[in-house]
Amino acid sequence: MSINNANSSRVPYAPLDCSLKLSKVQGLLQFLKGQTMMDWRGSHTEKDAICEALDHLYDAKEEYDKVLNMLREASK
Repeated sequence: MSINNANSSRVPYAPLDCSLKLSKVQGLLQFLKGQTMMDWRGSHTEKDAICEALDHLYDAKEEYDKVLNMLREASK
């Protein structure tokens, strides 16, 4: 979706929208990671990529939370 097609009514809730999307990605990656622990039929490289992506997502969520906190503090 391009910026021009974005629903402007959602703009005030961008932090919530972003958090929800991050949570959905986290859930999907956790599901895939669970599959790698059970009856994984993919390659070792694919398994490592899933685990690494989940680790990077956790890091990104932490950084995003820091940014949101800084913005809240700055707007006081």
